[in-house]
Amino acid sequence: MKTRVLIATALMLSAGATARADGNWRTDKDVARDIARRGAEYFDEGDWERAREHFHRAYDIVKAPTLALMEARALVQLGRLAEATDVYAKATVANDESNEPYRRAASEAREELEALSPRVPSIRVVFPDNEPRPLVKIDGYPLVGSTPVAVNPGTHVITIARSGVPESWQSVTLGEGDQRAVTIETVLVDQAGANSSRSLSPLMWTAFGVGGAGLATGIVTGALALGKKATLDQACDGPACPPGLEDDMRDYRRWRTVSIVGYLVGAAGIAGGAVILATKHPSGSGTRVRATVSYGGPSVFLEGAF
Repeated sequence: MKTRVLIATALMLSAGATARADGNWRTDKDVARDIARRGAEYFDEGDWERAREHFHRAYDIVKAPTLALMEARALVQLGRLAEATDVYAKATVANDESNEPYRRAASEAREELEALSPRVPSIRVVFPDNEPRPLVKIDGYPLVGSTPVAVNPGTHVITIARSGVPESWQSVTLGEGDQRAVTIETVLVDQAGANSSRSLSPLMWTAFGVGGAGLATGIVTGALALGKKATLDQACDGPACPPGLEDDMRDYRRWRTVSIVGYLVGAAGIAGGAVILATKHPSGSGTRVRATVSYGGPSVFLEGAF
């Protein structure tokens, strides 16, 4: 597998290369080929995120469907199916029809895209007919139109903003292939007035923000620490490491420490925000939590209106 991916990527990029390079110059295809070769190594090692990043960078330099195809495959391995469909769509276009590897990659991209499409979950927002359309965002991105929105499997947050009414939110968890319709409830005038008096403390949002930042820091630095540890495990014999790896050992300890601290800060921040949220609203008002099981699989909804 490793040899096949490495050789295929290098040959596909080298096809049709220009002869501008000499001993001191490198063409764009030279640079893209080197980046793609490294991405292929990460792909074979199962380091999907680094593989995706390298293929994406190489594609930015040379718009080769072979590169987009490999990036899409890495995204599928990461579970980012909605993003993979967009990248597969790029790979289906072979700009150079005379290039056999490009045509083959475009054909494979069309086949894999067709097989992937039913697995991509989607959210369709249903708006009320008797009031102005509110501003709706899914994971922070404004919703345009009423067509279903393809999303990755996992939990997504839908926020609803109306003029003169505090923002409300709803979270929904989808598995592969789930198609969920989310209905926006009508807000009556007296209900809006009652809700407007229940504002959330800025301290709660600060706690959640700090918690989210801490968890993100823990995840990112934890991944970096694991990468360093893998390098050390390969080069070292138990606790004994050959000379020249001092920097890697120091980096591993530093990233591990930062990751642990990040997780602790994240847990504390989220716990603090949850406590504030739980004590802010009296029983029966504002925040609602419900769990359901749908025919498409188990799902969990969290709703709030403030």
